[in-house]
Amino acid sequence: MEFTTEKTSNGELLTITLISKIGAENYRAQESIPVMYADAEEIRRAKTRLLSHFNQRNDAAG
Repeated sequence: MEFTTEKTSNGELLTITLISKIGAENYRAQESIPVMYADAEEIRRAKTRLLSHFNQRNDAAG
């Protein structure tokens, strides 16, 4: 997972990116959270959503 921040006109965003392979296909998914709300619990929920999407996609491909 990769964590980056980006300044926008509405404030700063924390973007969490999951990059992996499913078979021969590269898989990339992102979740963005306003930095002011990015406490440990919100980051954990975003990571869980990303992994859930990845697992669903992986199951469908497998």
